[in-house]
Amino acid sequence: MCERVDFGDGGFAIVCGSRRGRRARCEFCKNPHAKLCDYEVASGKTCDAKICASCAKSIGPDRDLCPRHAKRGELLGKIKLPATREQLEAAGYREELSRLCKRCSRQIEFWRTPNGSLAPLEVEIVGGEWLRVSHFETCPFANEFRKATPPPQKSKQGELW
Repeated sequence: MCERVDFGDGGFAIVCGSRRGRRARCEFCKNPHAKLCDYEVASGKTCDAKICASCAKSIGPDRDLCPRHAKRGELLGKIKLPATREQLEAAGYREELSRLCKRCSRQIEFWRTPNGSLAPLEVEIVGGEWLRVSHFETCPFANEFRKATPPPQKSKQGELW
């Protein structure tokens, strides 16, 4: 339910609350949210993902990041992928398809790596530069998509037949 609040000088705000007195939930753990993500996604616009105090990473007074953007901040200096489509293709990468993640609904591109693996990548423009991040690093449901590691094979050495 939303209501309009007039400031009297011609300005106004729209204030929304959740239905039937229930608090909105954290997008990452479903606990009641207490904060919004302050990661800048466009000039003057922030992510505003609902986050609880335990999922939020504080980056300053009254400034918090959701787990997805906190992880991106840590990765900024570590990303080794080429920045542009042309650089990816020159390095032997081939784009296979683009779609929304089935669990978190973020747009991802699937690129075939030079060694034949399929890499899900998110694309973002930060400071005028293309930033590609592995979706496995940012998706809160990534473990659901990872291939299971096969159990180690038992050696027949030392076994009695």
